[in-house]
Amino acid sequence: MNFSRRDFHKILGLGLLSFSFPSGGQVNKSEDFPSGVPMLQGATSAQSTQISILGLKNSNYKFECYNQSLSLSIHINKIEVHEKDFSDWVIYNLYIENLDPNYFYELKIVRESDGKFLDNRTFQTLDLNKENLYWAFGSCMYDGTHKKEIWQSLQEQNADFIIFVGDSVYIDRKWGGSKEVSEQRLWGRHVQARLTLDIYYWQHLKPVFATWDDHDYGLNNSNRAFVLKHESQGIFNIFFPFKENVNLTKGPGVSKKISTNNQDFYLLDNRSFRSEKGANDEQFFGNDQMSWLESNVNSKKLSWLMQGSQWTTTYDRTENFSKTHPDAFKETFSRLKSLNAPFILCSGDVHFSEIVNVSEDLLGYKTLELTSSSFHSRSVPGFNYVFKNKDRIVGTNSNNYLIINSQFTKTVVTGQINCLSFDKRKSKFLVDLNKVQF
Repeated sequence: MNFSRRDFHKILGLGLLSFSFPSGGQVNKSEDFPSGVPMLQGATSAQSTQISILGLKNSNYKFECYNQSLSLSIHINKIEVHEKDFSDWVIYNLYIENLDPNYFYELKIVRESDGKFLDNRTFQTLDLNKENLYWAFGSCMYDGTHKKEIWQSLQEQNADFIIFVGDSVYIDRKWGGSKEVSEQRLWGRHVQARLTLDIYYWQHLKPVFATWDDHDYGLNNSNRAFVLKHESQGIFNIFFPFKENVNLTKGPGVSKKISTNNQDFYLLDNRSFRSEKGANDEQFFGNDQMSWLESNVNSKKLSWLMQGSQWTTTYDRTENFSKTHPDAFKETFSRLKSLNAPFILCSGDVHFSEIVNVSEDLLGYKTLELTSSSFHSRSVPGFNYVFKNKDRIVGTNSNNYLIINSQFTKTVVTGQINCLSFDKRKSKFLVDLNKVQF
């Protein structure tokens, strides 16, 4: 087996985590941070981007940005430093504005004390005014079963942007330490995922937008009663920065909206406001989030409604909206139906992927629910026999992601949904979006 230098550094970093993690996320400090610095390009529009970088405390990093196409130095408008007393790991969030989607940029990291080069990445901004969007989404990326090949497959697709719909971090999984959830563990597990997943080592960065589900919220099947939900939200927003602008809007909890010419993407928070099962005041998204959604939906655009849990299925042994919160389900779809707007539903969580028909009874027209799960969490063998569904068009239990080519004009959506795994040349399934008629 061949290991690259970055593979070695990831193994080294994980080794440091495992020796110290039982103390609550504390990591032994390395004298010299590896040349492969984990980083994420977060919320991005045509003129601005946000880059999240994992580093070691008191290391005096210097960040330099260049217009690679024109060989010009670019001003970094703001650098935020986020750290915790209990951890030697720190997050630097860089905010860079006045950019142009037609150019390539380079971010260089050096150690200020001696000028030693640590890493460099290239990136572009995101033209959200394009008529045709090429984007990917997926869920469930447990670092303990990380598979580099799935990320390499996604990288080769060169999507405009990527959406994580939940379980990008498994905070409650015992791997390298205690299972007890604390603020130390919230922070430490985010660090561990950042050190592990191959996407954070891509040479050319891609914009990532994220919402959460139960595992990156804090506990399996957790809801509004989770005692560390505010601490968890703060840490999630540090690792997945989202600064607002004309195309990017924050909602309640960790919900957010990405706005384009003819398509809007709503990444919904299905945990912060979710009531306990059987509660008298049954809630799922909560009234504040629903009111925010209602006030933002543009009936002349296609809205992609995205959350971790499945929307319309009623499978046993899964956590899906219609089964766990039936009253909130009915109310939610009644409110959505009254908007007279075109919606496509997206979900994750269940460790298999599928496309299902959604009955016109729910929204007044036939549409689709797209489930994308999992990147490399355990799969469900024989899911099509275990989870039967007469409305399923296609599905797979392989590790996978969905890559979507979408365009919306008036009431017609066109494009394709392609389900890919490790081999980008072999589609698990391919579905035309023109099956939807609003």
